[in-house]
Order: sequence, then structure tokens, then C-alpha cells
Amino acid sequence: MRTSFYSSEYSIDKTINEYLVLNVIRETGPLSITDIVRRTKLSRPTVETFLNHLLNIDFIVKDGYGQSKGGRKPTLWKLNKDVCYFIGVDIEPPLINVVLTDLELNIINFLTREFQTTANKEVITQRIIETIHDVINASEVEHKKIIGIGIGIPGVIDLQKGISLFIEGVPNWNNVPIKSIIHNEFDLPVFIENVVVNMAIAERTFNEELKNINNMIYIGPGTGVGAAIFINGKPYDGVTGNAGHLGQLPVGKKSPLNSENGISFLQLLSDKYAIMNKVQEENKELRSAEGIKEKISNKDLHDITTVLQEANEGNETIRNVLKEIADYYAYGIATLVNLLDIPTIVIGGIIANLDQYFLDWVSDICINKYCHQYRKSIDLRFGRIIDKVAPLGGAVLVYQDMFKEPEINL
Repeated sequence: MRTSFYSSEYSIDKTINEYLVLNVIRETGPLSITDIVRRTKLSRPTVETFLNHLLNIDFIVKDGYGQSKGGRKPTLWKLNKDVCYFIGVDIEPPLINVVLTDLELNIINFLTREFQTTANKEVITQRIIETIHDVINASEVEHKKIIGIGIGIPGVIDLQKGISLFIEGVPNWNNVPIKSIIHNEFDLPVFIENVVVNMAIAERTFNEELKNINNMIYIGPGTGVGAAIFINGKPYDGVTGNAGHLGQLPVGKKSPLNSENGISFLQLLSDKYAIMNKVQEENKELRSAEGIKEKISNKDLHDITTVLQEANEGNETIRNVLKEIADYYAYGIATLVNLLDIPTIVIGGIIANLDQYFLDWVSDICINKYCHQYRKSIDLRFGRIIDKVAPLGGAVLVYQDMFKEPEINL
């Protein structure tokens, strides 16, 4: 299901031509008719016909005039950012983060709500629904202008069936048909993805440095540690939508938090809870971090930012913890690089709040200890989109579906 701007009575050729015109305006507008003709290599009558169609449905607006080349100044056309809106949802226990964006993916409204992770799945899904309604109502956007809802879900999903199978730390959440629940409530197309894939999609959309990098791995630490793998410009989801669960990689060291059959996993040693607990342990003996001890012991999600800021300001206690975490990251990254032969790695999420020293640690360990054969080609960098990256990725899911190539049924 999707909202279409293509005219149903048009032939296959005309539908493709419309797609070309629309996307050249989207990608490089505002443009004059002459510019569109030159970029699409279509005839002027063809371009004018579809521009009239877009104008009739309010999809484009005038944006001033271009430079004259001897006659009248040409009218410039761009997409009407207020013609439709997208909703992006990020489920990050115990938080629900929801954004509403316009057609240009500018954030119109953002809300965060909490839920009890011990609540049953009906209560939690109702909280998600309420938060989406609150965002829409606070934005005063007409419901008919909302095109769809994109949701980022942690844990294990069934992408094809739209089911959230399991979320770490939410004991009563299992086999939740989240896609159909949200669709039935709002009567809108709903798209789900692993939350780390959504973070990576947002990063690739808004970070100009990554737009032309088709093969990359995005590491998104948070509640767990996940990886989004991009091959030929598209995310690799695997068979069920669960490719890239980097946190399940066994690391061979006993975790201070948990282990199964004597085997510890990367996320138990390096996600945000592991960082907070390790720093808390160190604080019992060292006075340098006492100023943030109380916040850390409460495990408030927002306090991880405070901890990382302390590290950036030179707190040696926290830096020592992070140096150990860097080894786990390096091991996980090296495993992916060696398996996939993709040397461009982007670390996003909360860890991207750290300064360059952390990247240097990870890179040095990765090259010297785990994958020295990539020492000249590995490209390790921080993500630049940190604030609201996950819910923005949900909005981008809807945006991408709206502008995908039309399906041609012969």
C-alpha cells in the first residue's frame, strides 16, 4: 500500500517519465522546466504535462525565478514540503520516541514517552499508539496528509510478517504483530525495520559524506549492539530481518552481568548498560567519578550521555573503562570486516558522542590485533547524526517507499 502521485491512466512509458521528473526535482530542485528537460532528457511537452499534474495535486510549488538568458525569467519549481507528512517511531525501552516530519524530512514535532518494561504487551502497544496520536494532535496536521508510519524495533523481528518476536529487557513482549496493530489504529501504511537499520538509513540520508558510499557497516550501540550492513546501497536484512545482531557474537570472556553456559556475548560487555555498570564498579574505588556516581547507579537512560561527556573531559576512570570497551568493538568490527570485506565502518548512536580518541583506540586495536590485512583500507568514522536518529530513520522508511521506482506490471 502506498500513496501514489502517478496518474493511473498513464502508460508504462509515461509512468516512468513521471518518476524521472519527480525525482530530479526532489534531488536537485528548485529547477526550471529547461533544467528538468536537460537533466531527464525528456521532451518539453512531456515535462510540462507532468508538472501540471503535480501542480494540480499541490505536490510542487513555485520557488522564485531563475536567471534570464535573453527572455523572461524562468519559473523555478520545487516540492511542496507541506503537502504530506511522515511519522517515525523508535522503541528503545523504556522509551518511545516519535517524530513527525514534512516532505523534506524536517522535524515538525517530537515526543518521548516512557513505559514500564514489566507491563504486558497490550499496555505497551497502547502507550505507543497514544504517543503517535499525541504527536499528530500537537502538530495540528491533517490526518489525510500523513502518508505512513515507520517503526524501528530492537531485538528479534519477523520482517515479512511485521511481527516483533522479542525485545531484550521487556519480559512480557513476545510475538507482537506490531505492524498490523498500528495499521489498524491509524489506517496508514506501516513499515518496520530493525532499529539499527533505521539509524543507518537516517545517517545515509542526512550525512552527505555517506550518500555515495554503497558498501558500509553501521554499528549502533544502545540496548544491545547491532550492525546494519549495506551492500550496493541497500540494507541487507537477511531471511527474517535480523542480519547484523553483532551483540550475539561470543567474546570468550566471562561477563560481569551474565553469561550462558560459560559463554559471554559482546553486548553483555559493551552496550550502554555494561558501560554504566563497569563505571559504577570503578567508582566504588576511585574518587574521580564521584560526581556522577548517583546518576550512574540509577541507570537512567539519559545519564550515559553525562558519562561519555565526563570521558571527553578527561575522566581517567571512565576512559579506562572505554578502552576496554574499545577492544570488544574492535573484535566485533574485525569479525564483520573479515567476513564481508567491507572496510567502511560507521559507529553511531550514543558512542558517537565520544571524541576522536575512542575511534583511534578501536582502529589501532582492530588493525594491530584482529585484521592487520586491512590496515591500509579500513575506514572507521563516527556517525554525524546523533539526535533523534532512530525515529528519523523510521520517517525515512516512509519517504523512501513514497519515492521508490514505480512497479511496472506487464
